[in-house]
Amino acid sequence: MNTTTKPRYTDLLVGILIILLPIQGYIPHKVPLLGWHISLAYIGTLLLFTYVILKERKIPKSRLFLSLTIFTLTMLTSLPVAISKRLAIQYIILWLLFCMAYIITLYETHSEEQILRILGILSICISGLAIYQYLIGPERVMEMVQGWFGRYLMHPGTVQERLQTHEYSWVWLGNVKVFGNFININTFAAFLNLLYPIALAQALSDQRHKTLYWSLISLLLSVSIWFTISRGGILTMFASTAIIIIYYRKNASRAALLCLAFIVSIILLSIISGALYPQEGQNTIIMPSIQRLLTSFSTSKNQDRLELWNLSIEITKNNPFLGVGIANYGLYAQEHYEGIYTIAPAHNNFLQILAEQGLIGLLAYLWLLFEAMRILILTLKVKPTKGLAIGLLGSLISVILMGLINVTYLDVQYGLFFLALLGIIDALYNEPKSIQVPIREVIS
Repeated sequence: MNTTTKPRYTDLLVGILIILLPIQGYIPHKVPLLGWHISLAYIGTLLLFTYVILKERKIPKSRLFLSLTIFTLTMLTSLPVAISKRLAIQYIILWLLFCMAYIITLYETHSEEQILRILGILSICISGLAIYQYLIGPERVMEMVQGWFGRYLMHPGTVQERLQTHEYSWVWLGNVKVFGNFININTFAAFLNLLYPIALAQALSDQRHKTLYWSLISLLLSVSIWFTISRGGILTMFASTAIIIIYYRKNASRAALLCLAFIVSIILLSIISGALYPQEGQNTIIMPSIQRLLTSFSTSKNQDRLELWNLSIEITKNNPFLGVGIANYGLYAQEHYEGIYTIAPAHNNFLQILAEQGLIGLLAYLWLLFEAMRILILTLKVKPTKGLAIGLLGSLISVILMGLINVTYLDVQYGLFFLALLGIIDALYNEPKSIQVPIREVIS
């Protein structure tokens, strides 16, 4: 990959891809295959993909691309056994859209500076939206989700579902859940955790001329993650924070200031929101988040998730190699097992892939993650000052951690952005010499 030149249209192409994120629609099996929002996103991404392929006229040859290809093929091999082949095809098309994002960023990424500009703007916009939702109060949120802006930003199905269940209406301030423009708090927290380690790494790096800028962005993202009240999201944020602080331990004082700013920010915003909307209750966002964190490892509070994990293992025992078909976990469970939660996903990326795509699919997914981490670790060994590389490594760790408790890889916005990040990793750091490095050198 040639990183010496950076065409002016590069930022525009990758920026357009990021702008397409909000119009990706949630796709449950009840939604038509080609809703307007999905069609628009498909057409826009396809046009970008076609332009890049015609311009480059070559196919990637990295091991990261090979692992991604094999994982995609396991989706296709699971299609014949799927109960709903239409649903399976729908999600295969969706995954191919993600792969297009990988190709676009692979060929249109030319420098760390270019990517950091785009990720910085995206981080400000999405965390700003989260904090805005928290502060404007229940009535304004209802107006927003029903207006043109909300219809653009929110999943159409999400708006109706939340309005009907009142989960989206912020009825009680103490139970505020910031969704951003995602289907639920966990997928939103997972998306924020892809961006947060990158921002924190830049804030703690030695590039002092942008320290304040990235410190503010990392603070916005961390506060937004806290406001989601997602246990997995908050714990993942703590884990990635610890890893990056250890890596930049010489800048421990700066990290301590960021942690203090985080604590002060959530207290102040909670006080402000409590003063603005006292009729909604004085219980703030602080205690509900702490209470949920304390139940993270409670068996009784996680009984539903444990049942789903056990169910996915049972399904895998009956279909160990090909699985039950991509996106068919819930339908298979509903048809073959009894229980109110059988239609829900496995709440674990690895178990979901194992159940739907079989053992080969899981091995391919693990290889995909390993290849991405291998590239970044080798980069950090050669050039330990690479702030973006350690940030992306933190993002990959968040992918693994969030994947242990939720199914995220097929979420439209998350999946597309995750594959785009893989394309960035492949473009910036996957040099030909590093491909030949033995596995033992990666682990050592």
